[in-house]
Amino acid sequence: MSNIAQNLEQPATIHPTPKPDLAYKSQYRYVGMMLDVVGRSLVMASHVDSVIQEEIGELPEHLIIMMSVFGTPLGFGIQVQSVLMDDSHHAKRLVWLGSLADVDQSDSHKVLKIYFKHLRFAYQILSFKESTATGFANNRMVVDGDVSLAVILVRCLNRLESVILPKILARKAIKAYPDALGLPQKIGHALKIYGRLLASYVFGHSSTHPSA
Repeated sequence: MSNIAQNLEQPATIHPTPKPDLAYKSQYRYVGMMLDVVGRSLVMASHVDSVIQEEIGELPEHLIIMMSVFGTPLGFGIQVQSVLMDDSHHAKRLVWLGSLADVDQSDSHKVLKIYFKHLRFAYQILSFKESTATGFANNRMVVDGDVSLAVILVRCLNRLESVILPKILARKAIKAYPDALGLPQKIGHALKIYGRLLASYVFGHSSTHPSA
């Protein structure tokens, strides 16, 4: 993980966006869709999976996390907030802020921005040809913000992929598949996350929106 942190601190070499062709347009649509799914799924997983909940607990309250592709409007914003749970105690969870255009950065909230340097890098990682950790290590992504917080987010993404992806895909998407993740837990959590994800698209489920 120290190698990832070192690469996150390297100066960014941003690749210019090429003129659109058919392949570029297909990748553009795919990356846009997948970023939306990843952002919403992180939110849902923060309400379901105890490992991700423990990681989110280490993030500062009100932290805004943005993930995007440099030079495009593709991306999402989520925020760490204290949420009232069913047993009347508060716990840190992620809430959905929306697309990049929907995120209000005018206040004093701390912001963590993660950029894919080029659309093809985003496509490579989001199509599970390369893990998120490897993408960071290969300097395909750059962080604007606290590197230690970005490392926590990488762990959350790894956990999310291990839970919601079929094992054969998850082994490609993450550096080390968690041995402690049994099949019943994986299926149970995945069904809950997918169910909440579907509800967020169909009904605008309240767990995807910031609390008052």
